[in-house]
Amino acid sequence: MYSIIRTEKHKSIASLRSRETHTYRTRPTANADPAKQNLNKLLFGRQNYATKCAEMLNEYRHDGKHQRVDAVIAIEYLLTASPEFFVADLYHDRQKTLDAWCEAQIDFLKKKHGEENILCAYLHLDEKTPHIEAYVLPIDKKGNLNCKSFLGGAKLLSALQTSYAQHNAHFGLKRGAIASNATHQKVKQFYGAINQKSEINNVALEQALKLDKPSFSDKVNMEDYLAKQEKTLHRRMTEMFLPVVQKAKLVERAERLIEADKKREEKMKAEKLNMENTIRQMQKDAEKLLAPLKMVELLQEENAELKKSLSWYEKKFSELNVKAQQAKKI
Repeated sequence: MYSIIRTEKHKSIASLRSRETHTYRTRPTANADPAKQNLNKLLFGRQNYATKCAEMLNEYRHDGKHQRVDAVIAIEYLLTASPEFFVADLYHDRQKTLDAWCEAQIDFLKKKHGEENILCAYLHLDEKTPHIEAYVLPIDKKGNLNCKSFLGGAKLLSALQTSYAQHNAHFGLKRGAIASNATHQKVKQFYGAINQKSEINNVALEQALKLDKPSFSDKVNMEDYLAKQEKTLHRRMTEMFLPVVQKAKLVERAERLIEADKKREEKMKAEKLNMENTIRQMQKDAEKLLAPLKMVELLQEENAELKKSLSWYEKKFSELNVKAQQAKKI
């Protein structure tokens, strides 16, 4: 069974507000069972994590800290494990295992980011495999907004996978194999077999094709002798060339493995690029949707001010009308 951790970067509050609709199922969510939605729960932080993030960034800037325009303002974590880990059996109570696991994941986030920088950690139980959606403000040890110190480059991402697996090792969970390395080990084994020195040479070939000296009885019955020699030669040649045939098969298998690995890598890159483009488009769409809402809020505020002004003028008009009526009586 394996520990599983995935990350995503967010560069705007609008992006986080869009994620809130997924977190709290306010929009249709694929693979989620509406009948189990009530089982989902907040484990740590605030439910309106987008607002909390905005508040913390305001404080950050108020303290004189610089925030780049394109800065990553939040890291999203998906924390889970192999599906069978969450299945109850004779030796494990599902709820106890789940509670202990959830507590351990919050502990992992606190140690990595600091309790004060956790925006939200929310448990989803309405999908096939339980998982936690967590959002954190990426503040480094120097107190700066610095996502690169956590997710900057392949080495840090690999180290994250390793440290997360080590943190959950007491549950019997382990780190997944590094795909590229595992493939390279297989290829190495193939080439190790392929590069073995061939034992076929002219001397060996002549020895294998050499007929056995016929006995007196063989000379009497040459037909049987030749039949026996044919079988012997066939056996010797098979034994001699079998390693060559096996080697050729190993080469073919190695080439197929390398080709499959290249295709898989290309597919993963394409999927990643497609996902990044989709996320960027969703962020743009979310910002476009939020723009009219902000305009509505602004108009509502202006409307409230106009109502106040109108009320004041109505009051003054009423006072003047009363004075005019009094003046007529005089």
